[in-house]
Amino acid sequence: MSDTSAPARVISALAAQGIDATPFPMGKGLFRAGDLLLKTWRPDQADKAMAQAQRQAEVAQALTTGARAPRVLFFDAQRLVLAMPYLTGADLSARWRAGHHDVPEHAGAWLRAFHALTARDAPFWPKGQVNWLNRLVDAGQSGTREIVEFDRFRAAAMQVQARAKHARGKPCRKAVTHRDMTLSNLIRADGQTWGIDFENPKPDDALRDVFTLALDLAAMAPERTQSALPALRRAYGDTVTAPEVRLFLQQCFCLWVWANTPAQPSARQAARLDCAEAWLAAQEPVI
Repeated sequence: MSDTSAPARVISALAAQGIDATPFPMGKGLFRAGDLLLKTWRPDQADKAMAQAQRQAEVAQALTTGARAPRVLFFDAQRLVLAMPYLTGADLSARWRAGHHDVPEHAGAWLRAFHALTARDAPFWPKGQVNWLNRLVDAGQSGTREIVEFDRFRAAAMQVQARAKHARGKPCRKAVTHRDMTLSNLIRADGQTWGIDFENPKPDDALRDVFTLALDLAAMAPERTQSALPALRRAYGDTVTAPEVRLFLQQCFCLWVWANTPAQPSARQAARLDCAEAWLAAQEPVI
């Protein structure tokens, strides 16, 4: 949905701060005005805007060296405009497509530092995942959710549910996760890696974020997967989570990708589904 009011709201927010600058659109609700990056939300997204601004400020304050998050310079709650320093660097998605082989290490190291703020070790209980798979299958069966090749999906979901017992009670790592941990939300600038677009304040399985990074790496450059995934795992450095938990969660996350792929996928969606299907069939964890 296009937000035609965003430019005027950005100009008004800058003026309220005593800043006389002309903002330039950068896509996806983003504007640049000199050394400022300004993010906007639609008028119906006030709660989302408040949550992201608060979480961004918290993470920026907590991450101070190496792995960073841009600080909040101001948040205009009336106009739903957030201002941060403009980072003169490329996101890791662009760097990965350009052939930079250090991207998995930078991504894994940033995620390790981010999770370390809230990480705790715990026994793994798969009841939540099993119930979630039941709901997905029920939704596909009733037609309230369209899942491509549903019969095959249902059979795969039942197989994954049956494997839950192998992971039950094994050690795992929990942390407040990003929940949109893609390479495009990590920027390399000033010799450091910066994370953006925070919102989630709740703990989850830490491997969820590892999986989405791995999926990005593999879907964008399948020919580099063999070296990229081990490099990501080494940089992230999870020595706690048991292999049985890794494999079970990997299969659940793959089913999540499958269930969210439309019948007519984009090239990116199709590439992600190809990875997910391969990892769903794998007998060893890749995350």
